[in-house]
Amino acid sequence: ASSDEGEGDEAGGDGDGEEIDVAAWAADMDSHVDWLRREYATLRVGAATPSMLDHVMVDAYGGTVPLPQLAQVAAPSPNLIVCNVFDPSTSSAVAEAIRNSGLNLNPQEDGAVVKVPIPKTTRETRESTAKIAAKLAEETKLAVRRVRQRAMAVIKEQTGVSEDDVFRLGKEVQAATDAAVDAVTAEFT
Repeated sequence: ASSDEGEGDEAGGDGDGEEIDVAAWAADMDSHVDWLRREYATLRVGAATPSMLDHVMVDAYGGTVPLPQLAQVAAPSPNLIVCNVFDPSTSSAVAEAIRNSGLNLNPQEDGAVVKVPIPKTTRETRESTAKIAAKLAEETKLAVRRVRQRAMAVIKEQTGVSEDDVFRLGKEVQAATDAAVDAVTAEFT
């Protein structure tokens, strides 16, 4: 599910005739597109990238900690990720979290270093990744459209705003929506 940043109507006004900030709604839409870019960076597409492990959560220190806070993650070659764990006592937890992350990776511990070989991408993996990417793109488009719906509702609730201004603001919100949807489409293709 896409991030729910800016879910409230505070982004564009509260319906009491105050100035409606279309730029705030556009920024909310852009935040969803940025979320998609971050999610795409974590997908496994063949070559090893450190961002593939950004979302891996490790059970350590009595809680759940993101992997980048426990280790320096690097990709010295296209088929290997190396995690230099800051605290060697957490290296087994790091390896287990990577193994259980759903990325189909099999890390190898070597003291304070966890090596993660990246297998060659198979046709099945590519197809699965494409499906995930399509789903993420559709979720983002829906989130952008929800922002548009909220913005249009706020605009229509405004008192003391002429029909011409409502129409103009609606066109501005639609233009921002179209730009965000186009950005999602560009990221997906």
